Amino acid sequence: MALTLVALATSMAWFPAPAHPDPAVVHFLQVERDYLLGEWTAAKVAMSLIVPLTFAALAAALWRRSLTWALVVVNAASLFKIGWSYWFDESGTGADAFVVPALVGLVFVDAGLLVAARRRRHRAHAPAVP
Repeated sequence: MALTLVALATSMAWFPAPAHPDPAVVHFLQVERDYLLGEWTAAKVAMSLIVPLTFAALAAALWRRSLTWALVVVNAASLFKIGWSYWFDESGTGADAFVVPALVGLVFVDAGLLVAARRRRHRAHAPAVP
């Protein structure tokens, strides 16, 4: 998980900025920037705590080796982010640009967790090698 966070934090250095960014993406990034730089109320602080709580819940699920709960946490977090996007981007323009990549990413994460669960079950039932 730590490697994922480092990769996410440094990913902007890996990919060049597009020559002609999609206006919907630029709009959505502006909505997020305005949200983050706007007034911080108690409700905004509480909502922001969802991020570390989500990582803690995911770590707890994986620590307990519960891939089912890991799937629940990942899917709930992704759907929350999509809902947040539409809630705060009243035009929906930027959120529409975000939904497809978010859902494709979610499918890959879900598939990875399901493959890991299947491999784990397969190893648990494999006969011992002398």
